[in-house]
Amino acid sequence: MRGNHLFLGRNDYVEPAPLDGPDLTRVRAVEIQPIEGNKTWRKAVLNGQHIGFVTSRMHGQYFRTQDMDSWMPVPSDCNPKDPEHAQAVLGLLNHIDSCA
Repeated sequence: MRGNHLFLGRNDYVEPAPLDGPDLTRVRAVEIQPIEGNKTWRKAVLNGQHIGFVTSRMHGQYFRTQDMDSWMPVPSDCNPKDPEHAQAVLGLLNHIDSCA
């Protein structure tokens, strides 16, 4: 079929808005540290206290606390201006707040 290349791809994608003030401030307060021996896991530290782990993979962003057995997915569509692992960090902070 001729001309089918015109319809390939996703032309209707709308980039999400960057994180706003309060959420961005909360995310930037968390320090992300690499873990030796793990390629994708990152340690999340808030005020010198280890609060959990975050990761960004091909299928999205995830978080987990130290006592969780599995990763929790978060909305992984993010703005390129957001900090790395921003949605996973925000999900981790929201989870900790909801459990407190």
